[in-house]
Amino acid sequence: MKKLTLLTFPLAALALAACGQKTTTPPGGQNPPANKLYSKYGNVMYMNNGNGAGSVGVIGSFHNINPTALPKALDPSLLDTCQLGNGEAYVSSLLFTTSGTALDAGAALTFKKNGVTFASLPRTEEKTQAIGPEYLYSAQPLVLNGLSNLTLSIPGAAGGFPAFTDVPFFVPKSAFKITAPVDLKAVTATTQFTWTGATNDPAAVVVFLVGQKEISFFCTARDDGSFSIPSDFQDVLKAQNFTKGVAAAIQSLTRFETNGDALLALQNLSVIVPK
Repeated sequence: MKKLTLLTFPLAALALAACGQKTTTPPGGQNPPANKLYSKYGNVMYMNNGNGAGSVGVIGSFHNINPTALPKALDPSLLDTCQLGNGEAYVSSLLFTTSGTALDAGAALTFKKNGVTFASLPRTEEKTQAIGPEYLYSAQPLVLNGLSNLTLSIPGAAGGFPAFTDVPFFVPKSAFKITAPVDLKAVTATTQFTWTGATNDPAAVVVFLVGQKEISFFCTARDDGSFSIPSDFQDVLKAQNFTKGVAAAIQSLTRFETNGDALLALQNLSVIVPK
């Protein structure tokens, strides 16, 4: 499976990718009614390895960016569809990340449940000669699944990223877990996928990445708990001589908050790879 590198991508590697993509502008789109542009970007991501084999935690970073509009919402017409290819570009587009000049966002990010603080993500600073200081906020392990009424607060810093106070932070009621097929190493064109932790949120997507030797494809599904490969694409797979492959699954949910010229992405990312 030379082309399906994401099948073996550890969660830590996805986290590093999320904080270090070489772009200064996350994907932009329409922001009615004023098409406002944002020049500061923050990303706070809750990452969870759904098969329990890796890390669970939260990571945050903040940067200057080229002026960009609010990222586009998921296109419903592209859900419950499949395409040939390894899907890496699509997964990268879901991360909405940047690596512009780092911004200080204050001493620590805090999570509250029903108004009571229960977790703090302290700031760490790494000085680099090339691009100046880098600021990172993280807490690991930190499990949020099943918790309701969560809010996130960012204290902000003078000349850096502004404050965001008690913004809602949504997490699935239960952890993302594939319940069928039992064996992700034996996926066929007629496999019925089912999972727990479905959000039924229009901003959420579940991505399946499947590979068999030199043949790879990916599917983007509504996060409603079940998915089958469309019959027309089954015909496409038959033409490629696809019989059985290995699958990985990614659940992604992103919501946005704004404050002045600052755009904040609140993300949930769960990854399941074959055992």
